Amino acid sequence: YIHAQESSKIEHIQINQESSEGVTHASVYATVSKDAVVRSFIFNTSGKINRKNLNLSLTAPGSHGESYA
Repeated sequence: YIHAQESSKIEHIQINQESSEGVTHASVYATVSKDAVVRSFIFNTSGKINRKNLNLSLTAPGSHGESYA
C-alpha cells in the first residue's frame, strides 16, 4: 500500500520474474493527497499470464497518478 502525502512525489518500480508457466494476479493500492504524484512502472520479464492492477484513490485537487506496464 502506498500513501503519498501532500505535495510528495513517489516512483514505484516493480520488476517481476516468474517461471515460463507462472500465473500472477495482484494489486497495488495507492492513496494520493493534495498536489501529490504517484508513478507506477511494472515490468514482467516472463510468465504465462501476468496481471497487476493499480488502484489509485485521488483524494484532493491536484492529486495525480500514472501507470506504466
